[in-house]
Amino acid sequence: LFLITTILHCLQAFRRRTWFMIPFIIGGWFEVGGYIGRTLSTIDQWLLSYYIVQSLFLLVAPALFAASIYMTLGRIIRLVDGERHSLIPAKWLTKIFVLGDILSFCTQGGGAGIMSGGDAEKLKIGENIIVGGLCLQILSFGLFTIVAIIFHRRILKNPTHVTLRQAAVGAEKRTWKE
Repeated sequence: LFLITTILHCLQAFRRRTWFMIPFIIGGWFEVGGYIGRTLSTIDQWLLSYYIVQSLFLLVAPALFAASIYMTLGRIIRLVDGERHSLIPAKWLTKIFVLGDILSFCTQGGGAGIMSGGDAEKLKIGENIIVGGLCLQILSFGLFTIVAIIFHRRILKNPTHVTLRQAAVGAEKRTWKE
């Protein structure tokens, strides 16, 4: 399923020139690679390379998905002229949360790299580093969720001229369909 949706996202991104979706697409390919690694590890469960591939790719992919979500909210804020409703200016929103994602990405990747050494003592250190990276990712996404909810509530309470115009166009289209 990840393979099919990733291919469809690739086609859509190139057709529509939505380059900001590249991290999402890379995350999709990481998921595909991770599940291929997991499938291959059923053939030889003691081969470390399959474990490393599935472990690293499946850990890192969600950070790339989150980066796409961060970029999308920044674009929506600009599209609806809603900068005044955002806790963080749109030009900084993506940068701040993607930076948190990159730190999480690097932390998790470093932990997975340490775990790949195979040394029993380093396995626990690598595992703790990965958990730290996951906590950082959850914290970053949690803060982002708060920013998104506050923006959503503010734009509903005090719509911009762009959102009012779009609502009017949507209502007109619904009227014609009835």
